[in-house]
Order: sequence, then structure tokens, then C-alpha cells
Amino acid sequence: MNVVPIQQEMDLGQPKFSDFWLLWSGKKIKRKDTERLFNRLRDEDRMLAIIAAADWREIWLEQEHDFRPDPCRWIEGDRWEDEMPKSYRKTQAYQPAKPRDDSPKSAMPDYVRSMIAKLRVK
Repeated sequence: MNVVPIQQEMDLGQPKFSDFWLLWSGKKIKRKDTERLFNRLRDEDRMLAIIAAADWREIWLEQEHDFRPDPCRWIEGDRWEDEMPKSYRKTQAYQPAKPRDDSPKSAMPDYVRSMIAKLRVK
């Protein structure tokens, strides 16, 4: 008898460290320390960190220099709260998440879900 495994649907709505790590475009160092700090965050801050990682990923990939912050220090410093460069909003199709009335405040925006899905396929 052949058994076909059932593919589980990807859960792209909950803030998970694996999503943050996948989105991180810099050097992927200090994974255990970064994961420990990420998991200490409140759910809302985890979601904000993931959204900011997606936004900053776009900026860092366009920059000519190789500077990328250490992910552990980025989380320690609450760097997801940093102001985005003004040029980013003008040049990108940046759409801040507009929560629907029936959605939780910490819902992951569609553009972040899409980016994670594309990176998972690679």
C-alpha cells in the first residue's frame, strides 16, 4: 500500500523565530542567542520584529555597502522600532498593515506572508 504524506498548511500568521531568521538578510550569526531573545519578546513585538525584518531586508539588499547588523543585537536594541529611511517609503510599494476590524492587532501583513512564502520555496 502506498502512503501519500499529507502536506501541512504553512502557518504564516503567527510570529515564529523561523520566519524572522528566514527574512534576515545579514550574516546569520548567534542563532541560539537570537532565538532566545526573540522568544522572550511579547507576541506583538515578535510580529513587529518580523515585519521590520522584511522591510529592512529590502533596504539592506539595495544598499551597496555590506553593513548588516548583528541579529542578536538588533533584537536586544528593539531595532524594529527604528525609523525607516524616507526614501524607502517613496521608492517601494510600501503598504503599512491596515488591520481589519475583525482581525487581531498583531496580524501579519500580506506582503510579509508573501515574502516568507517565496523565501521558503527557494
